[in-house]
Amino acid sequence: MSSAPSSSKPNAFAIVTIAALIVVHELTVYADLRYASATRVITPIEQMVHSVLEMAPVMGFAIVCLAHPDAVFSVFSNAADYAARPRTPPLPTATVAVVLVLCALFGVVPYAMELLVCMRAAREQTRAGRLV
Repeated sequence: MSSAPSSSKPNAFAIVTIAALIVVHELTVYADLRYASATRVITPIEQMVHSVLEMAPVMGFAIVCLAHPDAVFSVFSNAADYAARPRTPPLPTATVAVVLVLCALFGVVPYAMELLVCMRAAREQTRAGRLV
């Protein structure tokens, strides 16, 4: 009976995937800010929230790269492992739950606040259009 190889460490696939998602995230931030700044005033508080949201994935990636330099270097080797495998052993349910709650708190809540600000700005523009 053979067991599956342990994949509790990130491999080249994980490093490249995270890097690609950061690029997609930055492009989304650029498009969002370009649109928002053309349609309404972006307050200093909102800019600060955006800077945290923008840098969080980059800092997480940096921590992963610093903790697993072998995975980073493997990206540039001929023997790079690009197989997508689930983590073995899986993370405890409590850990996954805490991470999901924190993502909701620090990811979804700020975006919901942004949506409310945008909806308020759209309402004000509509009212201003009616009054003119």
